Amino acid sequence: MADVVVAEPAEPVRPVVAAVRHPLARLPKRQFLRTFGPFRSTASVQAALDALRRPFPWTLCRPPVAGVRARRPCFYRHLGLCPGVCTGEMSSADYVRIIRQLMRLFAGGGAGVRRDLERSMLAASRAERFEEAALI
Repeated sequence: MADVVVAEPAEPVRPVVAAVRHPLARLPKRQFLRTFGPFRSTASVQAALDALRRPFPWTLCRPPVAGVRARRPCFYRHLGLCPGVCTGEMSSADYVRIIRQLMRLFAGGGAGVRRDLERSMLAASRAERFEEAALI
């Protein structure tokens, strides 16, 4: 994540979710939707965001502009860490749902998020979508 400073700050770190059409998980530089923390170090926040990127694929990409030729996938899309916002593969509603789960997790709702993920996995396996269930 290019916007994260690794040096230890004098004040506690507060990760935020930016208030834009496709919410971005990053450190404050713009107006934001929600602030979390405080955390003691930037490194701990970065480690948490890195660990959560697979189950909750957030991105720093911008969605493609309507009427303009689709862009090439970003670097993180090739690694499977971007949900495809940059190429338009994921709808805005689906992406907002993922960001809301990430926000709920940072707000202390880990048990609820886990329960929701287990329900999604069970529903996918009952519908015999085993590959999708494994990704959850």
